[in-house]
Amino acid sequence: MLSKDDAKKKRERRHSPYAWTCPLCGKACHGNGGQSAHQSWHLKKEGSPKGEWGELVERAQARRSGS
Repeated sequence: MLSKDDAKKKRERRHSPYAWTCPLCGKACHGNGGQSAHQSWHLKKEGSPKGEWGELVERAQARRSGS
């Protein structure tokens, strides 16, 4: 069991080397379920039908490079 002092310390948050990082917002998602859920969240937010992930990323990158 952890000592009282160790339990109070903040745990360091580290991304797994196997985590997928979202190219739009930089969030790290673990596992295929997390990745697909995060992608569908972005698609829903943009109002795009499912399956346009590549186009959404391209548009976002074009916006960034054009600014």
